[in-house]
Amino acid sequence: MRENYPLLDIARFLAAISIILIHCGRLVENDFLHFFLKNTFARLAVPLFIISSSYFYRKKAMVDTMYPKKYFSRQWKRYVIWSIFYLPYGWYYITSLDLSIVLYPIAFVIGLCYLGTCYHLWYFPALLFTLSVVSFLKKHICYCLLVIMSFLLFFIGASETYSAYLHGKICEFYTLFHSITLTNRNGLLYVLIFVVLGFIIADFEKTLFLERYPLTKLASAFILLIIEWYLVFQNQGDDKNFYFGLLAVAFFLFCILIKSEKMITKDYVILRKYSQYLFFLHPLILESIKFFSYYGINKEIDGLPLFFVTLFVTLSVSWIVLHKDKLLNTFTIIVLKNS
Repeated sequence: MRENYPLLDIARFLAAISIILIHCGRLVENDFLHFFLKNTFARLAVPLFIISSSYFYRKKAMVDTMYPKKYFSRQWKRYVIWSIFYLPYGWYYITSLDLSIVLYPIAFVIGLCYLGTCYHLWYFPALLFTLSVVSFLKKHICYCLLVIMSFLLFFIGASETYSAYLHGKICEFYTLFHSITLTNRNGLLYVLIFVVLGFIIADFEKTLFLERYPLTKLASAFILLIIEWYLVFQNQGDDKNFYFGLLAVAFFLFCILIKSEKMITKDYVILRKYSQYLFFLHPLILESIKFFSYYGINKEIDGLPLFFVTLFVTLSVSWIVLHKDKLLNTFTIIVLKNS
């Protein structure tokens, strides 16, 4: 299986940038423009990453029986390392909640296993848990039941996005349910259906349904998603992660992106590495900028200025990390010449 997917690498790089955009708070004063910037294309980022990860996991697991063990070992190690790295932020967040110190161990376990020690790290336990669930269920039930089950769970999770439309007993049930889950953006309610879609693409990518008229299908799905965006904009819920239109848009978009190896020969693998560093490092840069701008110049940076500064600094740090060997060699040569 070839590893060059140029359009996918570009798309994942843009998706990593859009995740930074989502985390930068209110972007502009205008309500519609703010909603458009944060809740349109940016909301495609996480579904695209989930489908991509599950697709390649499924493809490699089918040809290498030892791959799942190696994959989970590698990803859990990565998650633990970054969890420790962001542990000070997690500690700061817990102390800001004014919890009893007796509850700190429980909060730590919830953070590590569910929410993440920083707000972007929820992705790892959710993805790894869901990959395990889908891999197990796939051995016992058909895709039809998997899709139905995952869609029903997604439907329940969408109550978070559509909470402004809920009334009466349903609203009361949602409030109770949400107080327990803390967020519906978790493995079972949110991630599960995208993992299933990734598995389906891996198993059936050569079928006529996925091969024929992908652009037409994507355009049709996108029109439906625009209508849904407008409905949510009119009555905005507690959070805006769940869009039913995202299921079809992310599905057909990924089908198009993985065909890029046949259309483009240029290699954009470097963007994969930048995407990873943008994802992992941006909260550190973002929160540092907010902290020092507020306490340093007494004028907190927010909105689009915060986004552009964070993006520039994170890209710069990523470039330094990726080119550290060359920079070190150059520095050594300069020192030796001047010694």
